[in-house]
Amino acid sequence: MPASGKTEAANVARALGIPVIQMGDVVRAEVKARGLKITEESVGKVANDIRESEGMGAVALRCVPHIKNAIKNTDGKVVVIDGIRGVAEAKVYKDAFGIQFTLIAIHAPQKARFEWAMARKREDDIENRESFLQKDERETSWGLPEAIDMADFSIENDCTLEEFKQRVKTTLESIIEDYSHTIATVSAAIHPTELMENVEIAIKNIFPDALLQLEKDGNNRLVGKASLQRLQELLKKQKIRDTARMELFKSWVGGRIEFILNKQVAYIGKVNFGESSLGSIYVSIETEDAEKLIDWLTYRSEK
Repeated sequence: MPASGKTEAANVARALGIPVIQMGDVVRAEVKARGLKITEESVGKVANDIRESEGMGAVALRCVPHIKNAIKNTDGKVVVIDGIRGVAEAKVYKDAFGIQFTLIAIHAPQKARFEWAMARKREDDIENRESFLQKDERETSWGLPEAIDMADFSIENDCTLEEFKQRVKTTLESIIEDYSHTIATVSAAIHPTELMENVEIAIKNIFPDALLQLEKDGNNRLVGKASLQRLQELLKKQKIRDTARMELFKSWVGGRIEFILNKQVAYIGKVNFGESSLGSIYVSIETEDAEKLIDWLTYRSEK
């Protein structure tokens, strides 16, 4: 919502060396192109006009080339977009960047947001409580609550400024950390009633790059090494990150995380923790920093 702390969050990103694209710059550029003065009223009117004439995702669509250019010119390949104000805009970025797009929602009490907005005295900001409520209503009509609901991360701005900055820093670092190439050992027994091809399908639905070999140690078993990218994507898609986080922490001992996935559920392309009567997929991950790896897999929210 307006004045919740997005600008401060963007400043944290800049301090980490991450480029920031401000969606409001596109709207302010249009205001100037129309020969208008930058005020809260003119910016709000032009933002509405753009969306009404070009669609609710129009501002985001105008930003996509700037974002791609920033990605091209940054070593970290990470760019922060400041100012998503509706679900249509989030969907534009999802279409443009796929699984690499991560949405962060920042929450702050309404009373605090009003006080911060009045104190910062930005040229396109509110003038009184009435204009503050009008801005809230306008951005709500653009689908902002729905965008917040689909966020991957949620950061509460209900603390001191320094504490909030630390929450933002922790969240950004967990996104920047790339554990997609961390190698796991995966294995699954092949029961007499099963086809080996079906067991292989179940494993590769979760670990598509697994290099599997058949081992015979009394029972036939497929064993191999695989990366974790698809597992992370499925936890996000199925919205079971809290459950996964709990299970992974329970499975963490020393420098190793060991857990079990339901093989039958994996066969239909989904993740479910725990054994099944038809057998399981056993996963073992060696890591020097299990907590950060779990954060990466499960997209921890900061409160």
